Amino acid sequence: MKHFKTLSVVAISILIITGAVYALQAPQIAELANPNGEQVFVTEEGETFLVNSSVENGLGSVNRANEYQSTTTASGTTAGDYVIKSGTGTLGSIVVASSSASTFTILDANGTATTTVATLKASIGEATYTFDLNLYNGLIITVPSSFNGQYITTYR
Repeated sequence: MKHFKTLSVVAISILIITGAVYALQAPQIAELANPNGEQVFVTEEGETFLVNSSVENGLGSVNRANEYQSTTTASGTTAGDYVIKSGTGTLGSIVVASSSASTFTILDANGTATTTVATLKASIGEATYTFDLNLYNGLIITVPSSFNGQYITTYR
């Protein structure tokens, strides 16, 4: 019985010491080099954390180059082709705030190259239509003469 007690005390002591050492260890973190001036950390579990030290006012984490711009096409807009963005970029989404009885065409275009990205059908439902589509030439919107809706286009 005496040996059993000694063994139990030794086993419990080892468990307590092992648990205390494990609890005191900080998680292993590796720091990765990043040319943008941001610090990237990776934990043992593979989780990645980004510390952006270049944020100007500390209120957000989206770089200005990654923010979407927007423009509104409303009822009464003169018919024609509107150049929203020249050169490469991204079409984010079209928000249909109020539908139109006519179509609405979005083009990846410049003066010479033209590709139709989408044509929103007449009386399309009010919703946000997400594209997140690369544009190679520019963003042009074709507004018909009978346009009577309100659409918001996001792009960058």
